[in-house]
Formats: sequence, C-alpha cells, structure tokens
Amino acid sequence: MRLWARTLVILLLVAVPAAGQYRAIGGKNKIRYDEFVWHTYDTPHFRISYYDRVEPKLEKIASFAESSYDELARRLNFQILEPVPLIVYASHAEFEQNNIIVGFIPEGVGAFATPVRNRMVMPADLSDQELQALIQHELTHIFQYEILFQGRRGRAIYARPPQWFMEGMASYFADDETSRDEMYMRDAVLSDIVPTVARPPAGFLAYRYGHKVFEFIEEEYGEDGVRDFVFAFRGAGGGNPVQVLKKSFNVDVEQFDAEFRGWMREKYLPYRDRGTPREYGRPFEVQGKAAQGSESSPAVSPSGELVAAFTTYKQDIDVAIFGAPDRRLYKNLTKGYTTKYEYLIAQGFTTAPAEGRDLAFSPDGNRVAVFARTERTRSLLLLNANRGGIAERYNIPLPIDQSANPAFSPDGRTIAFRATRYGQFDIYLLDVETGEVSNLTDDEQYDAAPTFSPDGEWIVYTSLLGEYGKLVGINLEDPSRREQLTFGVGNDEGAAFSSDGESLYFASDRQDGIYDIYKLGVESRKLERLTFVGGGALNPVPVETVGGERVGFQAYHRGRWDLYGANANQGEPVGLEEPPTEDFETEPFVPAVSITVDPEKGKKVKGRKLHIEDANAAVGVDNEGNFLSMTYFTFSDQYGDRRFNLLFDSIDTFSNFRVSYVNLRKRFQWGASIYDSRTFYRTGYDPVRGQFNDREQIYRVTAATVDGVYPLSRYYRLQGNVGYYDRSAEYPVQDPFGGFSFQTFDDRAPVVSGAIVGDTVSWQRYGPHQGARWEFRLSYSPDLDEGGTLTQSVYLDARKYLALSRRNEIALRLFGVFASGNRPVIYGIGGADTVRGFPIRSLAGNQVAFANVEWRFPLFDRIDLAFMSLGQVRGRFFLDVGMSCYSPDEGQEFNYLGQPGCTFIGEKEVIDPITGEPITIGESGRLTDGVSTYGFGFTIYVFGLPMHWDFIKRWDFKETLGSTEVDFWIGTRF
Repeated sequence: MRLWARTLVILLLVAVPAAGQYRAIGGKNKIRYDEFVWHTYDTPHFRISYYDRVEPKLEKIASFAESSYDELARRLNFQILEPVPLIVYASHAEFEQNNIIVGFIPEGVGAFATPVRNRMVMPADLSDQELQALIQHELTHIFQYEILFQGRRGRAIYARPPQWFMEGMASYFADDETSRDEMYMRDAVLSDIVPTVARPPAGFLAYRYGHKVFEFIEEEYGEDGVRDFVFAFRGAGGGNPVQVLKKSFNVDVEQFDAEFRGWMREKYLPYRDRGTPREYGRPFEVQGKAAQGSESSPAVSPSGELVAAFTTYKQDIDVAIFGAPDRRLYKNLTKGYTTKYEYLIAQGFTTAPAEGRDLAFSPDGNRVAVFARTERTRSLLLLNANRGGIAERYNIPLPIDQSANPAFSPDGRTIAFRATRYGQFDIYLLDVETGEVSNLTDDEQYDAAPTFSPDGEWIVYTSLLGEYGKLVGINLEDPSRREQLTFGVGNDEGAAFSSDGESLYFASDRQDGIYDIYKLGVESRKLERLTFVGGGALNPVPVETVGGERVGFQAYHRGRWDLYGANANQGEPVGLEEPPTEDFETEPFVPAVSITVDPEKGKKVKGRKLHIEDANAAVGVDNEGNFLSMTYFTFSDQYGDRRFNLLFDSIDTFSNFRVSYVNLRKRFQWGASIYDSRTFYRTGYDPVRGQFNDREQIYRVTAATVDGVYPLSRYYRLQGNVGYYDRSAEYPVQDPFGGFSFQTFDDRAPVVSGAIVGDTVSWQRYGPHQGARWEFRLSYSPDLDEGGTLTQSVYLDARKYLALSRRNEIALRLFGVFASGNRPVIYGIGGADTVRGFPIRSLAGNQVAFANVEWRFPLFDRIDLAFMSLGQVRGRFFLDVGMSCYSPDEGQEFNYLGQPGCTFIGEKEVIDPITGEPITIGESGRLTDGVSTYGFGFTIYVFGLPMHWDFIKRWDFKETLGSTEVDFWIGTRF
C-alpha cells in the first residue's frame, strides 16, 4: 500500500504544466544536521562503518556483533558467506539523520535492518546489555533475509513473512524481552484476549506475540522444531502460515492456536491469584473517550487536587489535567495540532518504554514540565496548567541529548532530568532562571528517573548496578555522597517521596518479574507492597488528602494503560529493605566473544559505489480511462547519501523519462536532472455539449537542470534550479480575424526557478487530516532568438486541512499560475480532483486557477465480503471552481474555448462573428468563462489501492447544467 501511494502520487496529475513536469508538492524535510566522515573496520563476519564519535565504542561493538553471530549461526545451523555491513551512529539523534531510509525516523524506532545489501543500521548510545541485544535482534533479521530470500529481491516481495514472525523471531533469538514487555502477553492471557495466528496483532504487540509463539515452539518441539519452522517459511508464499505449520508440525492453524493458547494459560496460571488494578484503586475516567484511549505518567499538583498525565483519548498524545477527587478530565493542555514541536516525549507512545515518569508539576502548581522533540534535539516545555499552551521553553544544548524524566526541586529553581552525552546516561540539572545545564552524576552507570526529596537536599534516581536498576540517593551539596536505597533481585524505578519525606514510593518487578507499587520507610526501612496485579503497575505519585495519604499510579489491564487512585495505607508488609549481609562486586557485562580492535586498521571511506536500492512499477487509470503507468529504479551508495534515480512514466500514448542524481550528504542538498516530457493539452471544448470542437495540442520539453534544496526547518525549505531546455509545442497565435489558431514552435532557452515550500500536514491512515502544504514558485526563461522574455511564471499551489473531528475534515485547495512572455508555458487542468466533470487538461491556458472545497468523512471502516475485505470507505461532498485563459498577444485574451475575452463571472463584450458588431454576453452573478461543479463521491481501498467514484453536476452559480456525470479514477488525492 505504501509503494502504491508513493508511485501513484507521481502518476496522477492534479494540476501540472502541459510541459509534463509532474510535481507532488509538500513533504516534510529530513535535515542532515551533523557531518559523518565514515571509516570501515573489518571483523571475521562484519564490515563495521563508524566515525570519530563512535570509535571509543568500536571494540565493544565488534565483540557484541561477533558474539551475536556465533550464537545465531550455531542455533540456526546457518552461515552468511559475505561480511554483514553494520552501520553505527553515536546517538539516536544522529541515527535519525541516516539517508538509507529517506523518510523521517521517529525516536520509537531503535534500529533497522534492510534486505537490500543486508545492512544493519543502529545507534550505539545504549547500555552494554541493551546494545548486545539490539545487535542480535537486527542480526537475526539478516539471517532471516539470507534464509528466506536467498539474496533474491523478488522473493522478498512474494514471500511477505508476517510481522509477528519476523519481529517475534528476532526478539526471541535476541532474548530482549524485559519485564515491561512480558506484561502485554501476560495481561492478554489473564484477560482472555490472546490473539491467534489466523488474526495476529500488528505493531508493538506483534513483537510480543511472535516472541511467545517461538517460546512455545521451542518448548513443544525443541530447538530443531524452531529451525524447521524458520526454514519452512522459505517456500511459503504470501506469508500464509497454513502450509508452514502443516509442513513443520503437521498441524492446522486452528489446532496450533488451541495448543498455543493452552500453553499460554498454563504458563501464566500461577499469576491468576493476582488481582486487577480496580481491586487496589479507583480508575480515572474521560467521559466519552474511545475504548482504545490510554493514560500514563501521572504527576500530582502540590495542592493534591490535580493530576497531570498523558492521554490518547483523542487519538493524539496530549497532556491533560484531571481532578484528583473526582478522577475526571479537567483540561487538555496541548489540545490542537501545532508546529511548535514535533511530538511530546511520552514513553510507550512516542518513544520506547524506559524508567520513570515524563511529567512534573511545578511547586506553585502553575506549570507542567514535559520534554518535546524540536528539530535536532529535545526542548523542555513548561505548560500553563490553567490555560494550556506553552508558557516557557528551554532548549537543551548539544551534545546533551534524549532528555527525559523532568522533576522540579521544592523551591522551583531547578529541574532535574535524565539525558545522554556521547552514550553516557546521567542526571542533569537545569537552572530555571539562567537556563544553564550541569551534569550531576557523571558516572558510567545508566542513571534515570530523578526525584527530589521534600527538603531539596537529596535526589533519588534509578541507577543500573550490575543486572538491575536500583534506587540511589545523591546529596546535592556533595555529589560524592551517594547511598544505595534498594537491593536484591529486580528493577526499582519511578521513585516519589511522600510530602513529609518519611516514605518513598516506587515500582518494582522484584516479585514474579511483575511491576507492582511499593512503599519504603526512609528511616525504618520497612517495605510494603501496595498492589498485586496481573498486568503491571508503574509510576506512583503520593498525595495528602483529607482522608489520609493516597497514591496514584498507572496500570496496564485488558490491553490499555489507565490511571488509578489507591489508599496508601493498604499495603502488605514485605520485610526490611536492607543491604545484603555479604559484600559483592558488580561485574561488568562480558560478551561471549571478545575482539581486539586496532583503530589504525580502520579505512576511511573514499569512493562510493552505487548499488540498486529500490525498484517498482505501477499502473493507474484516470477519469477518462486513460492508462497511466510508471516504473522507477533507485541506486544509492552504502549510506544512502548519493542517489541515482530513473523514472519512466506515461499517460495514454505520451511517455516520459527522468534521470536524476542527488547528494544528501549535508544539509544543503544538490543534484542534477535530465528529463524528456511529452504530453498534451486540449482546446475548443464545449462544456454544454460535452464535446471537443478542436484537438489535442502536443507539448514536448527536453531539459537538463542543476537542482538545490536547503531545509529551513522540519516544515519549510528553499529550493531552486538552473538549466537549459529544448521545447517543441503547439502555441496559440492570434489570427487577423480576431480569433486564434495553433502553430508549432521550437524553442531553446536557459531557465532559472526558485521556490519556497511548506508542509505542516498531520496524516491519518487515509490521508491528510490537518495542517497545510504549499509551494510558491517563480521561474524565468529569456528569449535568445527574439529578445525579451520567452516565458516567466508565478506559481502557487496551497492546500489546507481543517480537522472537524478525529476522522472528519474540511479540505481546501487553491491553485493559480500566471505565465507571460513571447511564448509562455501552457498549463492544463480539468478532471481528477482539479475541476471534476471535465476531461483531463481540457481547461488550458497560460493563466490558470482553480479552487476546491471538500468535506471528507467516514462511511464504513470495513466491509467484509465472502472473498475479500474492503477497508476505509470514505465519502465527500465537494465544490470545484476554475478558469483558464490564453493571452497570445498583449492586450488580447481568449477563454479556454478559443473565444475572445476571458471574464470569470458576469458580463463581457465580444464581437458577433456574423454582423461584426460588439455584443454583450453573460449576466451578473453567473459564470461566463469560469466553470464550476459540485457533487458527492466516495473512495474504497481495494488491495491497498484508492478507487474513487464521483457523481458530478455542473453549474454556473445560478443553474445546474446538464445531467449527472459519473467519474471513476484510481490514485491519491490532494
């Protein structure tokens, strides 16, 4: 579906010059902020690409990679013959700038592997255990590509293994499932909502579900059964597991599902005595919210009357305020789409799950702190807790990155947070008055989730000590004074003090590997467990109330996160939290295979060979039944920085090609293009009779250009080109009788063009939902033969989307171009979703404009038929208005019918062809040379292709003209 969308957007014309320069406007910018000077280092099975900021970790990376290869090759009994390219970035922020994936990479994507050249691409700013697991996860994908596709690109398209298989297998072989990950499938079993192989989950749950499937296969059929299952997928077409299960285990899908569900129930049977979150606290509620909405990361105001939390009740990630006594939604602080930041840092929603909460209330209760992604890094936002919106912003200076877990000091003058600098995660302090940032912990341990003691003298945070995260206290006056507060097996996180400072609340998975809420006496060291849930409970926040101390927390149950408020005195005693009687030393993580690295053997990457990166073909149909086709090939270097593109497309009998080269290595992107475009526009069309009185006019342009793009921000960019073209076109010329005819001209001229482009659009699955995208362009070509200007133009294409609800929007479009000169460019509009109800490019001229207004809304989410399912059936009501004019000579204009004069609406004076006398035609309030249509349409997605039907009426602003016309076409819409 993604491939069809990106190809058909090029194929189907919205409003393009008759020169055939197809252009899809907009698109957000992926900015290369940093420079990467690549080196390679060879190990027995890898070719590691790195740069200076990665070099300190090169030996670890090499050892972890070879350890992973050794284990996977042994367990799968398979060898990869060629060295595996492993491309490593120093931080996630730098990893996001890679050009192997041209589109934007969100922070929730930890790494990726591509079947094209078997590349592994990842950041290195992780703890040793996490980095080892990440490498092994991505290397599992490389083994999958070699085993299943055997180096054949076409087989990857044909086989299409399901996501749960690909990601579940990678998670299983990497053994990267944490206690947080475990809770999702455990909750599914205890809630009796386990998915099936026949209807597997997608997204994050596909990882968790697939992991458990592989665990089940190993336990039931052994390691040999796992290998048989993997290799059986080699010949499976379409990713259907039916024949794979039959071949591997001689079972059908229903039998396998039944056995798997039974195994899962038995696995989690010991936890059935655990309760639901409602047994330990009353839930917070959002009136009328969608069933799939979730809340997380609670933070309590100093008064105890308000709770801030992330919420998805409107299908966006927002910060909302709840009333603590009634547990009801009070105010959404981030309501509405914005370009002031890209997204909020919300664990489990926009970033990977980690320790602690991501919201904090200021001591005066007027601000809520949250981090947000803004361009290169993250910024700290202080939201107005009363009115909403951003009250203050602090930009965290580089190289400090991945800031999270804000916490206010009791006096409000300092904000503590977790961040990384060159891969070392520490606790930092931000001075609210000056904005200065300092490193508090500065140690090799992974530190996160800080909280201040009520007296402001200590900060308690989670530090990775050996295998587990433990609570540690640090004195702010003397940071060398540190005290470990929790001990033993299990991870402890999300600490928060009671208002009197006598109790410390936190979440821990110390019992059964399940996160529950605990209460620790700071002086007494007495430990109590406040919850005993089957899913998981995190991020406790205590508050003093009239009825005594209560504690809020977030819990996962029946497939969603919700907030709960519990009595803080309901705890069950666990014992004393004291250090072990015997001292022990924390052992560093040691990989199975150790590689000694000599940096002198690293080779600087010089030449960049281009290899095929992508190839695709597509076909389409416009509203007149014209056949559209497109084929493209993309070649790139190993890092995706240099790209060579071949594009071949056609409409009816007119074929075009474009060859381009682009260099994406730096922020300023440049390239060159050679293209040949052959197309047409129409003249002499009678809209009343629906007939052509004339013919198609041919238009050919062959050109070479040098192109440049400079992104100003994520949303706006400057772009332009200079070049030279050869053009053969049929142009209107005025005849002695006051009319015009067409004459073929051949022109050669240089061209210069510049534009500013913007795109702030937010998308739903079906298309643009809110925001705007636009392009304003100026171009100029001198006339080398006759002198003066051959053609110059002003071009505007602007679209605006106004969200009415989650899946309803108003879509507006304004297009206009004014071209002048000795032989100006001719543009053709009409058809598709320009001015519907007219043939393609039948409204032509060098002055063209149209506007669209649409109300788009859902009709059916899904229609299940006996043999197939149809998804995303959406409807629309629309109004189109447009006009076009020719001006072959200065002072004289013709409408698109070839008649003198060009008046959009109202009266105009023309010459009677019989008497030769001037007469007045048209009337006030009625379209004269302008055109308009209105109607209803709907779209159905069939095999991922958007198929459109429009029922169209023409009118002149006063009367409807003719009968209803029905248009059918395939392609993306504005």
